[in-house]
Amino acid sequence: MIGYSILYGTEESSWQNQTSLHTEIYFQGLSKYSNYTIKVAGFSNYGAGPFSFPIVCTTLQDVPDPPSDIKVLILSSTSLPGPPLTSRVDPSRTTAEIKELTSGRSYEVWVTGSTAAGEGAPSRRASHTPANRVVAGVASLGGTISVGVSSSLLLVCQCVGVPPPRTVWYHKHNIITHHPRFTRNHDDSLLINNIDQSLSGNYTCLAKNLYGSDSVEYTVVVLPLPEAPTLRATPYKDSILVEWEQPYYSISNRSSNQKITYSLTWKEASGPWQEVWSPNKVPNKLSNLSGVQNMR
Repeated sequence: MIGYSILYGTEESSWQNQTSLHTEIYFQGLSKYSNYTIKVAGFSNYGAGPFSFPIVCTTLQDVPDPPSDIKVLILSSTSLPGPPLTSRVDPSRTTAEIKELTSGRSYEVWVTGSTAAGEGAPSRRASHTPANRVVAGVASLGGTISVGVSSSLLLVCQCVGVPPPRTVWYHKHNIITHHPRFTRNHDDSLLINNIDQSLSGNYTCLAKNLYGSDSVEYTVVVLPLPEAPTLRATPYKDSILVEWEQPYYSISNRSSNQKITYSLTWKEASGPWQEVWSPNKVPNKLSNLSGVQNMR
């Protein structure tokens, strides 16, 4: 026995490999509060042995990062949407209303997150002053959204204001009117159906009433279908080693961090097609042409 080969990874990532000459190893740089699957195989001068039965370990929780952003809007002359004073908000919610405030007085609001490990750092602080005129506002924060080809996407435009604001949606600065793939809902959200590359880009919801306007912007990135991998096959006496490379992507597509999985389909000359799912960039061996064995 020379040492050990250790494979580990999460459900969202490909396997990572480390070797050790000892019967223990310390992994660093792992994700917080994540499940890791781990398995070990010994190796010697004669090659590697079979891998152990996998075990699952969970890294510990840590205090959360601060919320990425916060937005405070006027609901009435005595209320603001935001976190209640010195109170906890249901973790399934991202909005709250602060009531019984004094009109004309400035209020400062911030948000922190908590886990079993403690309270995290606060968000940036936002100030607002309740007033008699309730200007149109959009509570949605927007941001960048990645979505696959042919899927559907709902863009939210949660509005406040007195009188209630009118809303208009724009795609790449063009007003969205009648379009077979766009559906305007009663809550001012926009449903996009059967998305393709032509529907990528910036989407803006503009809300406006007598006293002012506000808007939210989304950047929609449509992820392309992967190109066909390049295959290499090496025949042996009773098996075939099949290897492939990750499909080529342009620099702009690589930046979207698209996760790719693979499906390996094979058959004997006169037999039925068989399909096996395989992890990323892992060579596979068709042993005795009756199944697939990961060579790891």
